[in-house]
Amino acid sequence: MGPRLPAPRGYGSLAQFHQELRDYLRDRHTLKNHPLDQSLRNGTQTTRNLVTAPETLMQHLLESFRAAIDDYRDQLRVEAAHPLAVLSRGNADIIGAWSVRLWRNGFHVNHIHPEGVLSSAYYVDVPAETRDAGLKSGWLKLGEPRYPVPGMAPERFVQPQPGRLVLFPSYLWHGTNAIHGEEPRVCVAFDARTPEG
Repeated sequence: MGPRLPAPRGYGSLAQFHQELRDYLRDRHTLKNHPLDQSLRNGTQTTRNLVTAPETLMQHLLESFRAAIDDYRDQLRVEAAHPLAVLSRGNADIIGAWSVRLWRNGFHVNHIHPEGVLSSAYYVDVPAETRDAGLKSGWLKLGEPRYPVPGMAPERFVQPQPGRLVLFPSYLWHGTNAIHGEEPRVCVAFDARTPEG
């Protein structure tokens, strides 16, 4: 379901790191509405590619993400013709990273990431309502197309938990169930790809 990342270099605990990361991300969520050309509804997204952020805090988080990509690649067992096989033939690097903050009734429409090979969700803050396995508020949905297709329901749900990193193929349909309360759900996401595609 996705590993819980260790505290990045220079931090005594993940909780300490998340406290600084919350403040950092809050200052970068400057928009009042969701972007019109994105899958996000009822939330905000940072406007700058966080890969280019010079701050040590963000660079340490990106280092942790890269280490997780390497672990994923090392454990990957797919046939040569599989789309993810490119990960085993070369280093993957992060081409874009951003943060999403979902408000009340916030969610993602099911979508894919055509620019990446590997995509992600890393959870920083999650509302208490996400603990309810019956409601699945704010949970990541994998494998459900954007438009209704008979017999095509989500293949898997992933419960958001602070510190959990979820990696999945960029071609896989993914979205989220809405959150309903006042507590926001905050995550950092990225796309990675190899030089050959």
